Amino acid sequence: MTKTEVFVQDPYRAQTGAPPCRVQVMTSIHPPIKAQFFPTEIYRGSVFAIANVHRDDGAPPPTDALNGTFIVTGLFEQMESEDKEICLFSWDELSFTTPGTFSLLIEVYEADSTGATLLGQVPTRKFTVMKEAVTGEPIVK
Repeated sequence: MTKTEVFVQDPYRAQTGAPPCRVQVMTSIHPPIKAQFFPTEIYRGSVFAIANVHRDDGAPPPTDALNGTFIVTGLFEQMESEDKEICLFSWDELSFTTPGTFSLLIEVYEADSTGATLLGQVPTRKFTVMKEAVTGEPIVK
């Protein structure tokens, strides 16, 4: 499993002196992509993420792999072992079974009455899907 981590800060949190939030992206085969957003306080609005995935090799998008933009809402969960709230974004339906090179960019937003505020983004991560030589199973690198 590959993990990418970045600390993000939005203007509201900076004004209040709150520390940056931590965003993690973990890539594995099943499911290949999960993102976790760790706020140090519960946001007043609804937090959601927009993920953009596209092929880097210029090939037409395969029918069995995501190509485009989608939105997933996150639900806050109280961790028993840690004194913080966790917002978990999970894309279980993603299944990259076609070989190719892809790029992933995730942006985390908070929605309120005035619109949506960008809280931060996970830097673009490139990954390659290959077929395992013996079993033919997809391998995400």
